[in-house]
Amino acid sequence: MTMPRTINPSPHHLRPSPLDIPCSIFDVRRILSLLFLSLSLLLPARATDLITLIDGTTLEGTFVFYKNEQFEFLPAGASKSTRTPQSRVSALTLAPPVQSELRRRGGKNLAAAAFTGYQKPNFLFTTDTGPLQVAGMQMVSVVPHADMQREMQHLADADTSARSATPHDAAFRIALHTGVVTVVHFHMPDVVSSVRQGNYVRDRCAASKGKIEFTRIELSGWDDPVATRYKIISVPQFWFFNRDGEIATKLTDRFTSDDIDAAFNASKH
Repeated sequence: MTMPRTINPSPHHLRPSPLDIPCSIFDVRRILSLLFLSLSLLLPARATDLITLIDGTTLEGTFVFYKNEQFEFLPAGASKSTRTPQSRVSALTLAPPVQSELRRRGGKNLAAAAFTGYQKPNFLFTTDTGPLQVAGMQMVSVVPHADMQREMQHLADADTSARSATPHDAAFRIALHTGVVTVVHFHMPDVVSSVRQGNYVRDRCAASKGKIEFTRIELSGWDDPVATRYKIISVPQFWFFNRDGEIATKLTDRFTSDDIDAAFNASKH
């Protein structure tokens, strides 16, 4: 199958007047979120989460995920995340909590629940029906959804510490899945080709049965802080990362089935 070439739309075309856009609860929440993020970029950078080990050691940084009885955690200022066995962790606090997918033994899996932290021996969540505690021995995995607010906090952290703006730094790793191939889709919902080609690549990832993870980062426009940081001037874009979290290849202007197959193959090596 041959996918059509994408014509990059004019930035002005993607920015209708606020008077032309009906206001909804989602719009209000997004506006408030953007205001918060703008303020966070002006304020001194702070670490997001706090992990405490049983020996009393505490680390500030970002919770990445929990799998195979290990916490993946990115310490503040570090360029690479580390894994700590659950047996060595006494507490984890997330600020703010992050929407996550949770899987557990002998209980119902949840596609979305706010993960607030861990207090040995329980994982703590907030759901639509109230607080939820899951015993550590029952928990299989906790994987955060792609969260733009936490991504933006890391952009502020990275800028403050003057790290180079590359996709290998702490700011970008929040979107990656360690140990598997990851495809990051930079997306604008108003661009039809981004929707169509994004769905095609997403379905290809889903067909891998867990070997390839798909992450979509939605941009509000060309002046979106993420677009500015990573020099995104056209959409869609698909960045392919190998199992070590290193960039393997990018698709930025050609999206034929052959191009996509070649990108998948390059990221597996």
